[in-house]
Amino acid sequence: MDIARIFVIWSPEDPTGLPLANLVARHFDDAEESRAFGGIRIPVFVRYEAFAPPATAPRPIVLDEAEHNLVVVVGTHHIADRLADDPAWADWFDDLSAQFKGRGRKDKFVVLSLESSVLEVSGFRGRNAIRAFQWPFDLESADSRTHLLLLLTNMCGSMILENPGAAKPGEPRRAPKQRLFISHAKLDGADDAVRIRRRLDETDFGIEPFVDANDLSVGETFTEELEGEIADATLLAIHTDAYGSRPFCRWEILRAKFHHRPIYIVHRLKQGEGRVFPYGGNAPLMVVIDLNDQTIDKILLAAMTVVLRGLVWSRLADTVIAAKNLANAPLTLARTPELVDLAHIKMRKSGPFPSMIVYPDPPLSDEERELIPALDLGIEVVSLSELEVMK
Repeated sequence: MDIARIFVIWSPEDPTGLPLANLVARHFDDAEESRAFGGIRIPVFVRYEAFAPPATAPRPIVLDEAEHNLVVVVGTHHIADRLADDPAWADWFDDLSAQFKGRGRKDKFVVLSLESSVLEVSGFRGRNAIRAFQWPFDLESADSRTHLLLLLTNMCGSMILENPGAAKPGEPRRAPKQRLFISHAKLDGADDAVRIRRRLDETDFGIEPFVDANDLSVGETFTEELEGEIADATLLAIHTDAYGSRPFCRWEILRAKFHHRPIYIVHRLKQGEGRVFPYGGNAPLMVVIDLNDQTIDKILLAAMTVVLRGLVWSRLADTVIAAKNLANAPLTLARTPELVDLAHIKMRKSGPFPSMIVYPDPPLSDEERELIPALDLGIEVVSLSELEVMK
């Protein structure tokens, strides 16, 4: 069973449907990226053409074939007219709605509203909607594509993270927001951190930022509060000239690795560094020359894509590990392991060491792998594909 699936639905005469579906497929179901990250893909399916002519409705969607499903309807007057004029399509959506009701909150249904009138269609009224018709840029622009993919990426992430039993009876259930800890040096990174926070405050991306200068509580022991924020967030490191020389910046990176949190690095060096912080690597990085709203959106999309890949990979790894019936539960890392991970295992002092670390493909190269036994901890590091073929 797939961890997650995405379905893109549009009316057959709508010319905007296929380009949007291709955009979504390239982002979530990219074969090139999957080879670089161990084959983790979210399958994207389309529904628009008749499944069994002369019937006009598309092939049914079976939600039970995946743990989670994100259903995206391309909302233009074409789909509104189709639902008004074609009872088979109306019945098809009624069946899909019934499936949603029977699965609790495992899945999400969203209308990508390219025209405001679509939200008045009876079947879509009150549904989650991406109000693209309100965006301040052309809907075919690169900015529009980035904006859309970021929203869908975070919807997928919150869908996987959501705990249906978290809300008390009678309380509304709200999808969890992705939390972003913006790590920066005050000397030369504060302006960038403020710009990113301002962008998140002005948008509907579903990301809650934390910038320590603004968000620390009065009277709190700040290291304890910072630790708590880092342990529950993705760390976005603004790597400026001063970053590696600041003790708290180094501490934040190391605590994020200690808590196995996703890390994304924004390269903003201007002159250089006297010493490159050795534990600040082993994470994806984007070189940014001009930090504006467009590049901030690209940074956020890249960082949240890392988060989503990690969520999907972790679910898949749990399934593979359970099937192996291992005597000792391994430690799973949704990134390539490094020596600092072994040091953190020793620092935890909370029971016996795991005998194995499982991580995403591709496997470590020989020059990195040979460092692990040198520490003599009895811990084996294996990629998920290596674990799958182990006897």
